[in-house]
Amino acid sequence: MYKYDIHVHTKESSLCGHMDAVEIVDQYFAGGYQGIAITDHFNEDNFRVLPEYKKDWKACVDHFLCGYRKASARAGELGMDAILGIEHRSPGNAQDTLIFGVDEEFLYEHEYFYEYGIDELFGLFGDDMTFVAAHPFRIVNGSGLLYKAIPQYLHGIEVINANARHTNNYELLLDFCGEYPELIRIVGSDTHRPADICQVYMGFNDRVADAAELRIALHKKEYILGYPAKPEIARMFA
Repeated sequence: MYKYDIHVHTKESSLCGHMDAVEIVDQYFAGGYQGIAITDHFNEDNFRVLPEYKKDWKACVDHFLCGYRKASARAGELGMDAILGIEHRSPGNAQDTLIFGVDEEFLYEHEYFYEYGIDELFGLFGDDMTFVAAHPFRIVNGSGLLYKAIPQYLHGIEVINANARHTNNYELLLDFCGEYPELIRIVGSDTHRPADICQVYMGFNDRVADAAELRIALHKKEYILGYPAKPEIARMFA
């Protein structure tokens, strides 16, 4: 079995990240993982702090890709896989969406596409990319309101988000999965800090060296969900 964590953030490219890309890769390597997906935040808040914001999109993308590129270089040295993904959120929306299938060329060519709503993105690119609701049914900070996953614009849902600083509403997730059994189910550590490393994994029979191979394996549902600290929760969504 090949272990992957497909929800990971770097401090180079995510404002809330606390670990540099090389350190992250090294720790996942030590934990016995074959690879990780770098899914840095792709939203207006993450870009507006840059001097290049609204002036130089290429510079914005260069910044966004910095963590992934460093992770990819280090992973290559270790024989691991580093996969490019994004965690997209459009302005005025609380729900984040993990998107796999975006490549570097696409990012450069589609200026400010974080401004697109998830309905627009799914309509335009839903056949070529995989859309997964990140940590759905999480309480929005300070509001008491829940994130809301919209199934018609999704291929999948993150059923376990192992970030200890947030709460998963597993009862709501189970109900949602029962209502939409066709959706892909994934798990992610949502790594930002050292304590988040290697909390959960996707277990594949074969290596998934890039986003294309990851997408194929996800849509075929050829994987297991691993949560070593809480295996009973992983079994709930198996």
